[in-house]
Amino acid sequence: MARCCDGIAWPPVSPRKPWPSAPGSGGPAYEGAASTAWDDTAYWRPEPGADAYKTRWGFPAYPGLLDAAMSPFEAQGSSLPWL
Repeated sequence: MARCCDGIAWPPVSPRKPWPSAPGSGGPAYEGAASTAWDDTAYWRPEPGADAYKTRWGFPAYPGLLDAAMSPFEAQGSSLPWL
């Protein structure tokens, strides 16, 4: 276990090694203005259905986009030193 500049222990992470990451707030699905659960059609929603952006400006529907955005991924990181 390495020590940070303020003495708090943190796991050493190699910038060249992928680091698992899971986006989101801890809930099972996306929670935000683009969600169909959000009760305001003033925001673009990628799922099929009416909203101001599709109606007025012809924005496309991308079914499954928010689910894909919430999928875990491995962050590749940077090859630059942290400090």
